[in-house]
Amino acid sequence: MPKTPVDLRKLPFVEVTWRDACSNSRWETAEDLTEAGTIECKTSGRLFSKDRKAVKVVASIAENGT
Repeated sequence: MPKTPVDLRKLPFVEVTWRDACSNSRWETAEDLTEAGTIECKTSGRLFSKDRKAVKVVASIAENGT
């Protein structure tokens, strides 16, 4: 987190597209998991930070911007 307060309302609004496992909450075999595909997901919000390892998106902010 930044050391000084940031008005999150001023951060750019982004939509991030990423892939995730497509499964359900039941027990699955290793074969099931191997055959399982992925699904395209989208997250939208304010871009807080981005580097080679992670993209951090703020989904909700308070009325005062924090």
